[in-house]
Amino acid sequence: MRRNGRMAAALALALVCSAAGCEPGGGPATPDPGATCDSTPCPGDRTIQDAAAETLPLSDARPRTDAPPGEETRGTVCTDPSRLSGRTFRADVLEASHPTDLLNEFFQQSADRFELVMVIHFGDYDPETGTLDGTIGAATAVVGDCDYDCDADADVDADSDTGRGEEINSFSWALEPTPITIRTEGCTFEVMGEFDLDICAATASKVLALKRMTGKGSLHPDGSRLRFDDLAGYLPESEVESLCIGMPGLGTVNFHWFMNAAGICANADSDGNGAADAYNFVGIVEATEDSGRFVDEVTGPVFGVAQCPPDTGKCSGR
Repeated sequence: MRRNGRMAAALALALVCSAAGCEPGGGPATPDPGATCDSTPCPGDRTIQDAAAETLPLSDARPRTDAPPGEETRGTVCTDPSRLSGRTFRADVLEASHPTDLLNEFFQQSADRFELVMVIHFGDYDPETGTLDGTIGAATAVVGDCDYDCDADADVDADSDTGRGEEINSFSWALEPTPITIRTEGCTFEVMGEFDLDICAATASKVLALKRMTGKGSLHPDGSRLRFDDLAGYLPESEVESLCIGMPGLGTVNFHWFMNAAGICANADSDGNGAADAYNFVGIVEATEDSGRFVDEVTGPVFGVAQCPPDTGKCSGR
């Protein structure tokens, strides 16, 4: 995850916010975002289909999930998928591309503090179908003596370093996970069909609910890491109208207002009715095997950012 020019531009456009929140619609006028169009999606918008033909770049410093040149894959998870059964992977990289790349600062900050934890758990392998049962979803991390399951009584400071550099003692489901079926072929895998993915973070006011997701990626032969090269779906506009998140340097902001202030509008038709009602979500996830600290139970989510009034303002970029 990395800062980019889009984030810098978005911060420059942000209204005057206090740590207690922002009033939707208040503040300076948004600059003209440029040309508009009448079609959905607009020409040049990145679509889910685009992601199928493109792999987002990763820094060379990040761990690789493909086998090093010459490494044998015999007797590994690539040739024996049953070795994945019972393993749990905890995401340590979550990065979105345009238009939801403005979330990357939020993702990075929350993941670094273990306040945002995404988990993929592998269940039984069926040799007749060549598939594994699995579950995917948001988790709660216990770091030291602190439980960062978005404690509603905690005063979350977006600029705090609390939790950074600490070790996770354990983690468990924060929400009921989504069942998935995974097919493997060599060192690659694919989630069969669409699934919903909930993300929970201490620096948010509610669940970030991603819809109609698809995913495929690669496995490291020794089963130590996996990577979703293509995780794609929709972030419904209705889901973010009342979503407030803690942003470094800004405190708490309404995410829908934040996107509108940057001139970034819903660009996808998620239900086929011809109207743009969602943001395309395309990203990558990398995860490390961490089965020893996983507790397969649901703790139930609460959140550290107060609910905020919904922002139903129209996007100036349309």
